[in-house]
Amino acid sequence: MKRAVLANEYGVFKNAVRDWFAEIQSGTALDSKAYKDFAKHIVAPGDCVITFNYDVSLERELRFAGKFEAGYGYGFSIPGVPGNSSTKVLKLHGSTSWLALLFGGISGFSAFQPGRTLGDPVIPKKELSFLGYTKAADPRLEWEAGRCR
Repeated sequence: MKRAVLANEYGVFKNAVRDWFAEIQSGTALDSKAYKDFAKHIVAPGDCVITFNYDVSLERELRFAGKFEAGYGYGFSIPGVPGNSSTKVLKLHGSTSWLALLFGGISGFSAFQPGRTLGDPVIPKKELSFLGYTKAADPRLEWEAGRCR
């Protein structure tokens, strides 16, 4: 019984975390102004930001401030996305926008270790669009027969 309750609460918690990140991304949370101010006034070219946050709102604000490009800003390349990032963002817990192609399918978000079995994560078109890359698409997802657009 305890396991069933715990499993249910874990699912509720995961949904609450996703909802909170969606609220930040929509700009209704107080943190969105903090991300914008941090990106504009604190982060300087050459900086490496280390974060435990799963959401991508900071990267979006850094990109709008002209200080981040996702193509290599995470420390791994994303084909078809500009990679000349003046700052790096290291996400120690992973990101809600990173997916793994695993056994021909997609698994959920998590941390990745470049060079390991899973390789580099892929980023869906919707997430790239939120970062400001409205016409970009990771070709590794296109190969997956359009399942992850």
